[in-house]
Amino acid sequence: MVWSDFIQKEKEQSYFVNLQTFVREQIDKGEIIRPPLENVFRAFDLTPLNQVKVVIFGQDPYQRKDLATGLAFSVNENVDIPPSLENIFKEIKREYGESPKNRTLEGWARQGVLLLNSQLTVSQTKPLSHRGHGWELFVDHVIMELNHLDTPLVYLLWGAEAKAHEELIVPRPNLATFTSAHPSPFSFTKGFWCNNHFRKTNDFLEKWNVKPIDWINS
Repeated sequence: MVWSDFIQKEKEQSYFVNLQTFVREQIDKGEIIRPPLENVFRAFDLTPLNQVKVVIFGQDPYQRKDLATGLAFSVNENVDIPPSLENIFKEIKREYGESPKNRTLEGWARQGVLLLNSQLTVSQTKPLSHRGHGWELFVDHVIMELNHLDTPLVYLLWGAEAKAHEELIVPRPNLATFTSAHPSPFSFTKGFWCNNHFRKTNDFLEKWNVKPIDWINS
């Protein structure tokens, strides 16, 4: 199975047909959808199924203009770093002594980090506006597909939206799940700061003889 086959299979299911209808209705009402529709599945384009090493969950895409890229937490180079991403970078700097060089996070994705939101679309300026319309089921099916992998895998679940998916993850010796608070300013100091997730991830991958993620230079 490759992601394109998986996505096509999901699109044929009734829940996804209803989801697509909902998104089209929002567009017909004049809503601007984030990310742009051509980037909705970008995380899957950049991180092939058989190369996934790490899964990081976001909530829903950035709902402010021109921020969402289709990769959870990432933004384009020509925009300011949003607070949640800034806090992620602060934690990486605390762990490694340097901040990441690239706010697009494409380098992470190409190394095997699946940057996945719990909802893959949102209406501009309306946080969580596409919650409960089918994306959660799609993401559950993504996890179920990842359960078929037998290669080492790390899940980083930050905040309640991400932790809600944990019960679907099938445990195995070469799989690790690390949870903490979300990196948003509201919860950063309540469990995200000093979670050491980036070092823990690389330590786990190296334990299983898998090349660690370069969080800094990619």
